[in-house]
Amino acid sequence: MNAVVDVVLMMVLAVILAWTSASGKCIESERQALLSLKRGFNLSSDYWLSSWGDGEQQKECCNWEGVKCSNKTGHVVMLDLHVDLYDARVGSISPSLGELSHLIYLDLSGNFFAITRSIPPFFGSLTLLKYLSLSQCCFSGQIPHQLGNLLFLEHLDLSGNAFIGTIPSQFKNLSCLQYLDLTPLDKTLSLSSDLEWLSQLSTLRYLSLPGVNLSSASSWQRQVSGLSHLQHLDLNGCNLVDSMPTSSLASPVNFSTSLLFVDISNNSLVDTSFIFSWLMNSTSTLVTLRMNDNGLNGTIPETFGDKLMSSLEELNLANNELEGQIPVSFFHIGSLTTLDLSHNRFTGMLPEDLSQLSSLQVLRLENNRLNGSIHE
Repeated sequence: MNAVVDVVLMMVLAVILAWTSASGKCIESERQALLSLKRGFNLSSDYWLSSWGDGEQQKECCNWEGVKCSNKTGHVVMLDLHVDLYDARVGSISPSLGELSHLIYLDLSGNFFAITRSIPPFFGSLTLLKYLSLSQCCFSGQIPHQLGNLLFLEHLDLSGNAFIGTIPSQFKNLSCLQYLDLTPLDKTLSLSSDLEWLSQLSTLRYLSLPGVNLSSASSWQRQVSGLSHLQHLDLNGCNLVDSMPTSSLASPVNFSTSLLFVDISNNSLVDTSFIFSWLMNSTSTLVTLRMNDNGLNGTIPETFGDKLMSSLEELNLANNELEGQIPVSFFHIGSLTTLDLSHNRFTGMLPEDLSQLSSLQVLRLENNRLNGSIHE
């Protein structure tokens, strides 16, 4: 699991475990709400949620599978009903879920909701939620703007669905959010955004929007640059274009200095003088950098490799129009495992000695205008 995910999840679970107990006293109205939720699922298997029922030994819902209750109030605060991908084909999500108003943690990921095909707006009434995962549920339709009511939310995973329309502007209200994944089920660019809400999410650490149409996000670099805690940025295949001159960006002091992963590949970024200086201002801790398949033209600053020498493991600049000499510093990054500079216009001599690339596993330099040979 991604390290950023681990940190956010551990923080949420720590809060829950401090307030829960397996021996909590079940509240009858919440017990009935859970049973109504199970009936709506219309389960095709007998084993899943078999502990949920009306039997004499099943009265205590705080002991049911996937349920945790507060050891102080007895309210259900955690509901973890995630399954392996498409392992459970269930029916609908009962509105009774909205009655579990003390939920802090809710995970329904992996369930294929055959009847409830879009996220019900009543999810926005679960205002104490810190963790919400509805990934791989085959939801479609629009993302309900009511999710913007979840002011305490720290983790939101809606990946693996087929949403259309725009990301709700009400996401700007989610000021506690640290993790956001909207990776679509396919890359048809049916979901779009101008990212105007993004600058309000100042605590965000993980942002994954690959395949979301961001062609209207004319200030995307400025908006991303304001996320001073960001560690993971995935904007692969988003129709991004160069946005504004470097001088127009926020002061470098506001940039994240902890970025570990950046994927802005498969876009329409062209201006190398802008994109490289932007990255050099924002991080010195990158582990993965993917900018392949854009259209980048011009040269790479020699100092760019120097900036990343201490941490970089993957560098992919393939399928662009980069020219000039490959920075010598690239061949001095001892942590590199993958270096792909293929299908560009690089010129000059190949380095004879790659001994400093002690961790290198993949090297691709084909389809350039390089001379010389590399000795193993």
